[in-house]
Amino acid sequence: MAGIAVADWAIAHEDTTDKLRGVRAARFGGTPQEQPERYAASSPITYAKDVQAPVLNIQGRNDTRTPRRSVDVYEATMTALGFDAGHGSLVVDQAIEHHALMLDFARRVLARAA
Repeated sequence: MAGIAVADWAIAHEDTTDKLRGVRAARFGGTPQEQPERYAASSPITYAKDVQAPVLNIQGRNDTRTPRRSVDVYEATMTALGFDAGHGSLVVDQAIEHHALMLDFARRVLARAA
């Protein structure tokens, strides 16, 4: 389960604000062009082929700090791999709804595993 996810750090670096690009470049020791291995190793999309459990992701459509394109690419990758697969809301009712979805998802998955 993920909320406010980054599925591909290189895409996230491209799509974010200049300030956050600087933060990310500092975190990874350079840009995606300078440190591609670090960005790939930290990106869930790199490991999509290894996913064996159900996935739930809640990603906001208008999130400017964590734009959704990397999650869209992850979803497309998962779909291409045969999986049928949104940043958090500051609207309290919507945040509660998202957490309820995550809890319901976890209950269903765990009930099948028991």
